[in-house]
Amino acid sequence: MNVQGFVESALWLCEWIMRLAYVNLLWLLFTLAGMIVFGIAPATAALFSVQVKWSTGDVTSPIFRTFWKNYKASFLKANLLGYFLAIVGWLLYFNLTFFATHDGVINKIVGLITLTVAIWYLITLFYSFPIYASYNLKTIRIIKNAFIVGMLNPILTFGMILSSGSVIFIVLYFPKLLLFFGISLPCLMIMLFSNQVFQKIDDLKERSPELA
Repeated sequence: MNVQGFVESALWLCEWIMRLAYVNLLWLLFTLAGMIVFGIAPATAALFSVQVKWSTGDVTSPIFRTFWKNYKASFLKANLLGYFLAIVGWLLYFNLTFFATHDGVINKIVGLITLTVAIWYLITLFYSFPIYASYNLKTIRIIKNAFIVGMLNPILTFGMILSSGSVIFIVLYFPKLLLFFGISLPCLMIMLFSNQVFQKIDDLKERSPELA
């Protein structure tokens, strides 16, 4: 690689580091602005909306304007989706911990069923906000489609969970990175894999319009 190529690559890397750090700080600020419980879901939806633009090649749109516009527009709807997912997640966690601490065949069977449902829930959770940011759908359809596309694309889904999980592990191992990349980088991994799934679906619809 010549000097010019190295400089261009270094500048490209620095630009992306700045973008990720900036949108991560926006996520933190707007989550706090919503007193966390009311801010985390719309902030997450806004973050994914920014990353949807990035995934389509649009890296010139003002990040703050895009984030703020989507944060306001999605405040109620994103909170509805977020609270639904949070309640279901809490119920599954409660059931798993309950049946894991009780003996008996029935408890083990119910615990295994709950664990299976928890895996389905995890898949749905990973796809919910990318679908929210990419398509204008009602909450129930977001959840339904998140589950379907996740189950129908097991390899990409596994890659999504593995890559984002690895990033989260690295960030937690180096806590100073949390402020700048703790949310934006794992979400970028999720968005990149989600975009591949969405592209497959769009291609299929183009070849078979009756599926649209």
